[in-house]
Amino acid sequence: MKIFPQSCVLLLSSFFILFNSPAQTIDNNAVINRDLLPVPSFSLDFTADSLKKAGARYPDGQGFSFIQGRNGRPAVQFFGTDQPSVIQIPNTPTLQFSDGASVDMWVKITANHGMNGEGNKVQGSGWLMSLLAKSHDRNGFVLLSMRQDPDAPDNRQANLVSYDQTWNGIACEELERVPSIPVGEWYRVTAVASNKTGTHIYINKKLAVNCLNARPNFKTSNSQDLYIGRFKDSWYPLHGAIQDLRIYQSALTEQQILALP
Repeated sequence: MKIFPQSCVLLLSSFFILFNSPAQTIDNNAVINRDLLPVPSFSLDFTADSLKKAGARYPDGQGFSFIQGRNGRPAVQFFGTDQPSVIQIPNTPTLQFSDGASVDMWVKITANHGMNGEGNKVQGSGWLMSLLAKSHDRNGFVLLSMRQDPDAPDNRQANLVSYDQTWNGIACEELERVPSIPVGEWYRVTAVASNKTGTHIYINKKLAVNCLNARPNFKTSNSQDLYIGRFKDSWYPLHGAIQDLRIYQSALTEQQILALP
């Protein structure tokens, strides 16, 4: 049984307590300077060449398929609890962090069922799906899609989760509820973690949740491989697609996120 205890540090979610506040807005008329963007330390486009370059390990044709994604770009489709699978990326210096980290990707959830915190398959609500894990919530951190709120049937949240108590500060401001995103629709997730400014989630480049006191220590996760599609073990398989994965060894600013292509 896997039930999150009170000692679990759950960041950027509605799983514990979120505090409502007025939505923050970004000035979309502002001049965007793409020169502000740092170069990602790790990129994965889910082509054969990209996977080979990353040293990816995965079972051939089992539990996922490579598809044409958003705007014709290559993507990977996972099939969740029906056929759980994973793509493992060996740990390298490009996946290790000091003061901050950012993850940017496009995501499409393709089923409204998944695994709950007790390891059971559930339909409609109460499920969690792992987008990526470094390599587990108990010895690193994970980025999840969650459906915990039965009053928001199509609410697709992104959440950073860790049992590591150095990721302190579970009280977060929910700046704006993530808009209803239907199953089968692409949306962009940008997760930012900084040991100076806290932890933040953006959905479609709009700041959704702020955890100013959640200032991570990356010591444990820096020794872990990266797992895409579920945890290192069998927990929370993704029933959905991912494309254009980018990882940065810094905490992207709001303006840098606006400038992402």
